[in-house]
Amino acid sequence: RHTRYPLVTGVQTCALPIWSLFDLLDAATTLDFRHGGNAAPHLGPGWSDAEPDSRWAIGTGASEFWFEHPGAARDCILEFEAHAFVAPPVLSFQPIEVRVRGETVGRFDLARRTSIGFVVPAALLEAPGPVRVQILHPGAAAPSKTIDSRDDRELTVAFRRATRSEEHTSELQSRVDISYAVFCLK
Repeated sequence: RHTRYPLVTGVQTCALPIWSLFDLLDAATTLDFRHGGNAAPHLGPGWSDAEPDSRWAIGTGASEFWFEHPGAARDCILEFEAHAFVAPPVLSFQPIEVRVRGETVGRFDLARRTSIGFVVPAALLEAPGPVRVQILHPGAAAPSKTIDSRDDRELTVAFRRATRSEEHTSELQSRVDISYAVFCLK
């Protein structure tokens, strides 16, 4: 149920262990959600204040952010480094759906700190300018109601970074196929 990368169809069916791309990308393509990071001007509704390590998606609706895209006609990867608010056995995972310009590019159940990536089809990126990303999170819960805490915010997932990278489709498909095969053999 936990994924690092959904299949190229955009809907996760098996976890794919691909290493993080964060160290390979330049800062202009990465939003840092932490305190002192660069994400604040790119955020819409549905976010907490920044904390030292992350920023929470809050409430039972959707959290939004956007990034600039030059309108290139090729697929890209949207990758998140995040962790979920969980309180087993009451709340063992957070269901998340990611939409880009209104189209679902991935669904996953997050239960631990991980990197999660989605292929964003070129068709969704053809128009230049800001690309709106929505993160739907219906499983929000207040720590004060599930664990011994005074925090009454409705928390879902804490995001550390979001990165957009462009890859040639053949390279991307090859990496996904190899990772999928390795995972399924384990």
